[in-house]
Amino acid sequence: MAEGADDRVYYVISDLHIGGDEQLEEVPFREELLTFLERLESTDENAELIINGDAFGLWEFTELKGVEKFDVLEARYPAIFEQLRATGENIRITLLPGNHDHDLAAYDEYVDRLAAYNVDLVQDQSMTRPVGDRTIHFEHGHQRDPNNRIEEWGNPHATPLGYYYNTL
Repeated sequence: MAEGADDRVYYVISDLHIGGDEQLEEVPFREELLTFLERLESTDENAELIINGDAFGLWEFTELKGVEKFDVLEARYPAIFEQLRATGENIRITLLPGNHDHDLAAYDEYVDRLAAYNVDLVQDQSMTRPVGDRTIHFEHGHQRDPNNRIEEWGNPHATPLGYYYNTL
């Protein structure tokens, strides 16, 4: 948590990897996440939650394509999505795609689908936020890893080596 010049407090989480086939359907931290989001829903802080990549395990859905994956996420995890909606009514929630959920950058439909849950999807590789007299740079980090770097950001057919490791 860091305080900005405007007294904004930033909470940053990443690598939730929610969703996927078979055993990856399980979200072992579900209750902890819901409790955290409920706390943010009732905070009186000037806060923003930044989800810094890999919120979802979209690579781990091997039989689905594109936005079909989101349909399954909504059906499997309604409590998480409803809590995002409730929390997002109180604080800003911003989601930056990672490598496992790069589809978020590849399909514009995700912007509206997530906005329905009060989540602002930034389809870029990185973003910044002010903290005091400095600027904090956020990125998921996979672009610096040659095995997970997505050469054509936003291309729905981009499949770096790490993609095959996860899907096969």
